[in-house]
Amino acid sequence: MADEVYAVGDTPFMRRIDPNNLKTYERVDARSYVAVNTSTSHPHIDDNGDTYNMGSNVGTYNIVKYPRKGGFDQATVVASIPTLRPLSPGYFHSFVMTKNYFVFIEQPLVISIPTVVWEQYTGGTNSKILKWRPEYKVRNR
Repeated sequence: MADEVYAVGDTPFMRRIDPNNLKTYERVDARSYVAVNTSTSHPHIDDNGDTYNMGSNVGTYNIVKYPRKGGFDQATVVASIPTLRPLSPGYFHSFVMTKNYFVFIEQPLVISIPTVVWEQYTGGTNSKILKWRPEYKVRNR
Protein backbone atom coordinates (compact mmCIF):
# COMPACT_ATOMS: atom_id res chain seq x y z
CA MET A 1 0.00 0.00 0.00
CA ALA A 2 1.63 3.19 -1.24
CA ASP A 3 5.32 2.66 -0.36
CA GLU A 4 4.69 0.18 2.46
CA VAL A 5 4.21 -3.58 2.43
CA TYR A 6 1.52 -5.33 4.49
CA ALA A 7 0.75 -8.96 5.10
CA VAL A 8 -3.00 -9.55 4.85
CA GLY A 9 -5.34 -12.48 5.31
CA ASP A 10 -9.05 -13.18 5.48
CA THR A 11 -9.41 -11.04 8.60
CA PRO A 12 -9.63 -7.26 9.03
CA PHE A 13 -6.05 -7.19 10.34
CA MET A 14 -2.97 -6.21 8.34
CA ARG A 15 0.61 -6.30 9.57
CA ARG A 16 3.19 -3.89 8.15
CA ILE A 17 6.40 -5.70 7.26
CA ASP A 18 9.84 -4.79 6.00
CA PRO A 19 10.22 -6.63 2.66
CA ASN A 20 14.01 -6.69 3.01
CA ASN A 21 14.21 -8.64 6.27
CA LEU A 22 10.55 -9.54 7.06
CA LYS A 23 10.67 -7.67 10.35
CA THR A 24 7.11 -6.99 11.50
CA TYR A 25 5.73 -3.69 12.73
CA GLU A 26 2.32 -2.43 13.80
CA ARG A 27 -0.91 -4.30 13.22
CA VAL A 28 -3.62 -2.29 11.47
CA ASP A 29 -7.29 -3.07 12.07
CA ALA A 30 -9.26 -2.06 8.95
CA ARG A 31 -12.43 -1.87 11.07
CA SER A 32 -11.01 1.30 12.61
CA TYR A 33 -11.26 3.00 9.21
CA VAL A 34 -14.11 1.40 7.22
CA ALA A 35 -17.10 -0.89 7.65
CA VAL A 36 -15.54 -4.35 7.19
CA ASN A 37 -15.31 -7.36 9.48
CA THR A 38 -13.22 -9.43 7.06
CA SER A 39 -10.87 -8.71 4.18
CA THR A 40 -9.54 -10.64 1.23
CA SER A 41 -6.01 -11.91 1.03
CA HIS A 42 -5.58 -10.46 -2.46
CA PRO A 43 -5.96 -6.70 -2.72
CA HIS A 44 -5.55 -5.01 -6.11
CA ILE A 45 -3.65 -1.88 -7.11
CA ASP A 46 -4.86 0.37 -9.92
CA ASP A 47 -2.79 2.42 -12.37
CA ASN A 48 -2.82 5.39 -9.93
CA GLY A 49 -1.31 3.30 -7.14
CA ASP A 50 -4.54 3.17 -5.12
CA THR A 51 -5.18 -0.14 -3.34
CA TYR A 52 -8.58 -1.85 -3.39
CA ASN A 53 -9.73 -4.68 -1.19
CA MET A 54 -13.02 -6.33 -0.40
CA GLY A 55 -14.45 -7.02 3.01
CA SER A 56 -17.76 -8.02 4.46
CA ASN A 57 -19.98 -6.32 6.95
CA VAL A 58 -23.35 -7.47 8.29
CA GLY A 59 -25.54 -7.78 5.19
CA THR A 60 -23.04 -6.43 2.63
CA TYR A 61 -19.81 -7.08 0.82
CA ASN A 62 -17.84 -3.81 0.60
CA ILE A 63 -15.16 -2.76 -1.86
CA VAL A 64 -12.72 -0.46 -0.05
CA LYS A 65 -10.35 2.02 -1.67
CA TYR A 66 -7.14 2.92 0.15
CA PRO A 67 -5.72 5.91 -1.76
CA ARG A 68 -2.00 5.94 -2.49
CA LYS A 69 -1.83 9.28 -0.72
CA GLY A 70 -3.68 9.12 2.57
CA GLY A 71 -3.88 5.33 2.88
CA PHE A 72 -5.89 4.12 5.85
CA ASP A 73 -6.97 7.58 6.98
CA GLN A 74 -8.58 8.28 3.59
CA ALA A 75 -10.09 4.80 3.11
CA THR A 76 -13.62 4.75 1.70
CA VAL A 77 -16.20 2.17 0.70
CA VAL A 78 -16.61 2.67 -3.05
CA ALA A 79 -19.14 -0.10 -3.67
CA SER A 80 -21.44 -2.29 -1.60
CA ILE A 81 -23.13 -5.50 -2.67
CA PRO A 82 -26.00 -6.78 -0.52
CA THR A 83 -25.75 -10.42 0.56
CA LEU A 84 -28.53 -12.75 -0.51
CA ARG A 85 -28.52 -14.39 2.92
CA PRO A 86 -27.25 -12.10 5.73
CA LEU A 87 -26.95 -15.03 8.19
CA SER A 88 -25.04 -17.10 5.62
CA PRO A 89 -22.85 -14.80 3.53
CA GLY A 90 -20.65 -16.41 0.93
CA TYR A 91 -17.06 -17.10 1.90
CA PHE A 92 -14.59 -15.28 -0.34
CA HIS A 93 -10.83 -15.18 -0.59
CA SER A 94 -10.50 -12.77 -3.49
CA PHE A 95 -12.35 -10.74 -6.10
CA VAL A 96 -11.62 -9.43 -9.58
CA MET A 97 -10.95 -5.86 -10.59
CA THR A 98 -10.83 -4.67 -14.18
CA LYS A 99 -10.35 -1.15 -15.47
CA ASN A 100 -14.13 -0.56 -15.30
CA TYR A 101 -15.59 -3.20 -12.99
CA PHE A 102 -15.34 -5.09 -9.73
CA VAL A 103 -16.43 -8.72 -10.09
CA PHE A 104 -17.52 -10.79 -7.13
CA ILE A 105 -18.93 -14.31 -7.08
CA GLU A 106 -21.20 -15.18 -4.17
CA GLN A 107 -20.80 -18.93 -3.79
CA PRO A 108 -22.47 -21.77 -1.86
CA LEU A 109 -19.55 -22.12 0.57
CA VAL A 110 -20.90 -19.86 3.29
CA ILE A 111 -19.99 -18.53 6.70
CA SER A 112 -22.68 -19.51 9.18
CA ILE A 113 -23.18 -16.44 11.36
CA PRO A 114 -25.18 -18.40 13.99
CA THR A 115 -22.26 -20.85 14.22
CA VAL A 116 -19.79 -17.95 14.54
CA VAL A 117 -21.80 -16.58 17.47
CA TRP A 118 -22.15 -20.02 19.07
CA GLU A 119 -18.43 -20.83 18.74
CA GLN A 120 -17.52 -17.44 20.24
CA TYR A 121 -19.90 -18.06 23.14
CA THR A 122 -18.74 -21.62 23.82
CA GLY A 123 -15.03 -20.98 23.24
CA GLY A 124 -15.03 -23.16 20.13
CA THR A 125 -12.93 -22.80 17.01
CA ASN A 126 -13.58 -21.27 13.63
CA SER A 127 -13.19 -24.65 11.94
CA LYS A 128 -16.95 -25.20 12.12
CA ILE A 129 -18.14 -21.90 10.66
CA LEU A 130 -17.81 -22.78 6.97
CA LYS A 131 -20.80 -24.67 5.56
CA TRP A 132 -21.32 -26.09 2.08
CA ARG A 133 -24.84 -25.28 0.87
CA PRO A 134 -25.19 -26.62 -2.70
CA GLU A 135 -28.81 -25.44 -2.77
CA TYR A 136 -27.48 -21.85 -2.77
CA LYS A 137 -26.69 -21.09 -6.37
CA VAL A 138 -23.65 -19.10 -7.46
CA ARG A 139 -24.40 -15.41 -8.01
CA ASN A 140 -22.23 -13.06 -10.07
CA ARG A 141 -22.38 -9.41 -9.06
